[in-house]
Amino acid sequence: MPPVAKAKKKLQRRGEIEELMSPRAARKAERKLRDFIMELDERSEERESYVQTILKANDESVLETVALIVEQLEKMSPTQGDLVTFEGQSYRLVGGEAELAQRIRIRNFRYIAIRVLVACAEWDIKVGDFTLPRSNCARCGKKV
Repeated sequence: MPPVAKAKKKLQRRGEIEELMSPRAARKAERKLRDFIMELDERSEERESYVQTILKANDESVLETVALIVEQLEKMSPTQGDLVTFEGQSYRLVGGEAELAQRIRIRNFRYIAIRVLVACAEWDIKVGDFTLPRSNCARCGKKV
C-alpha cells in the first residue's frame, strides 16, 4: 500500500474513533441502554402477572416455597443487580435505575421459581401444596 493510501486510511480511522467517542455517541448509547432497561421491565411485568395468576390458585405455603427458591437464586447469582450487560458491555446502574434493575431481577427470579414448580407439577412431581390452576393454562397463563 502506498504511503498516501496509508495516511488516508489512518485519517479515516481517526475520524471513526473520534465519532465513537463523541458526546453525541455517548447520548445515543445511553438512550439505547435506557430503552433496553425499559424493555426488560415490560417483560418482567408480564412475567410477574403470570406469577400472580399461578400464586392466586395456591395457598401461602407455595408463596413461602417461592420465596425460598428466590433466596437461593439470589445467593447463586454472580451480580447484585446494579450491573447490566448490553451489547457485550457491562454497565453499572445508579440511583433509580439500580432500584428498577433490582425489581426486574426479583421478578425474574420469582418467574423462574414458578416455572420450576409448574414443570414439576406437569411431570407429576409433588412440591409442597403446589397445584396447577384449573382456569388458566399453566404454561402461558391464558384463560382456558
